[in-house]
Amino acid sequence: MELVVQDESTPGVVLDALLSLASQTIDQLRIAVAYTTVGGSQLLLSQWRQRVGAAAWHAIPKVLLTSVDFGLTDPEALVLWAQEPNTRVRLANAHLLARGHLRPSNAFHSKLYLLDHQGHQSCVVGSANLSRRAMTVNTEIVAVSRGTAALMPQPEWDRLEAATTPFDDQLLQQYRGLRPQPPPHQADDPPAPVAIQPGAVPAFPDEVDAGRLNPAAFDRFWVEAGSMTTGGSRNILEVPRHANRFFGFAFNNYAGQHVVIGHPVLTLGPRHWNDRQLAWHGAPRMNKMERLTLPTAAQGGPSYPNTAVLFRRHAGGFEIEVADWNSPLAVACRNASAAARRVYRLGRGSRLCGLL
Repeated sequence: MELVVQDESTPGVVLDALLSLASQTIDQLRIAVAYTTVGGSQLLLSQWRQRVGAAAWHAIPKVLLTSVDFGLTDPEALVLWAQEPNTRVRLANAHLLARGHLRPSNAFHSKLYLLDHQGHQSCVVGSANLSRRAMTVNTEIVAVSRGTAALMPQPEWDRLEAATTPFDDQLLQQYRGLRPQPPPHQADDPPAPVAIQPGAVPAFPDEVDAGRLNPAAFDRFWVEAGSMTTGGSRNILEVPRHANRFFGFAFNNYAGQHVVIGHPVLTLGPRHWNDRQLAWHGAPRMNKMERLTLPTAAQGGPSYPNTAVLFRRHAGGFEIEVADWNSPLAVACRNASAAARRVYRLGRGSRLCGLL
């Protein structure tokens, strides 16, 4: 059992915990959360699908138990989950809809993400609802358990599910009619981006050369991908000189030749690559960057242009996470790095990177 604490200085660690359980051997996914939002659902579904693979993800039986309590769950989130292949959606306290109000006498307040796989169970349980802010910037504490024989006996789950009602169009229309407009609490508001002027932040290589920065001391490293025009598959990520130190190397021979620095182990859910080249390109016409060859789409990798590419250090290598540059997750990471004064220019240009 591992406890994970998230706040604005450590954004996205709840999402990281959930994604760390992604596997192509999942037999069943069961979620019981008090409140569910569109943003949180889109974030979690897209990232899980990316890690497991679309075909395997569609084949997994999925159950979402959530509530109509106080109108905090987004109706469109219910529709989104109901449209997922092989998914059942059930509502707690659905009897309130027939009574014409959304104020429960006994609130449904569970926050459980339970995965069955090959006779074992893994889970994330704690304070996090299925909302975008809960997975990125809210102060949340969750416990993560991996591969335990029986975390939740089937009768306990059956009792929890039996107290809910299958979601259907009639309940959807009743809920939409009763839900306050605007909703009483905007649980899904994205974080406001901090303004970062590239000219006002130091260059990553200069800080390492001056001894003020040790990339190996950090757990997460994010890079503004830009247009990714290098290479036909648009999968070659330019990273600053000395970025190799984050990945466990000690290369420092920045002469004019091309040098292969090493092959960091990159992971994306159950997939891993140990043949991805990190190299120095020092030819006169090059822009004096290290370059990391990322998994292509054909190899199971995501699309990288105009994103933030995040690397998270773990025991088996470096987990890749890719988010649109202006997405809430990318903004949360930039904000946290800015607050810690750990935002840098890659080199002479305006692209940014940061450490957490």
